[in-house]
Amino acid sequence: FAVKEPPKINRKKVIGINIGVTGKLEGGDFAQFFQQMTILCKKLNKDGWQFKFFCVWSRDLHITEALISESGIESAEIIQEYYSANRFIREVTDCRLMISMKLHPLILSICSCVPVIGLQYQPKLRDFMTSITSESMLVHINPNLAQNCLEIVNRFDYDCVNQVHAQWLACSELSEHFSAYL
Repeated sequence: FAVKEPPKINRKKVIGINIGVTGKLEGGDFAQFFQQMTILCKKLNKDGWQFKFFCVWSRDLHITEALISESGIESAEIIQEYYSANRFIREVTDCRLMISMKLHPLILSICSCVPVIGLQYQPKLRDFMTSITSESMLVHINPNLAQNCLEIVNRFDYDCVNQVHAQWLACSELSEHFSAYL
């Protein structure tokens, strides 16, 4: 499930974003989370990032559209992909980095050699990021979410080669481990 050779670094300044509805938001309320995501998107937009928003559940579309509107992003692409992992993978490869609160976009991004920042809305995100030795790319839902994400994005931008390679290597090791069971 992972790419077999080390990835080439995507130099385009395109960032993938995934947010959505959830019954349980660990560490905060949704209004605070949405406000922090708005701050984050405004700052990324000001810093010259282009956006691709990924909806993997139809109920998330209105929240994605609201985030784009509240952030003042004039040009954003929304990928609505509810069924095809292949299409998601094709679309996400345009991104240098993916920020996601949902687990499946994180997994598919990693399989595409697109590094991820996980937004820990539930423990399963922490578990996944730990499994790929990327705890340093995990952000907790709290009043500092925007600032914490920006610090990771800036650190990633500075050291993207090592960050991409580290996540790819961790996934390759998992792939080898699980291939014995397939």
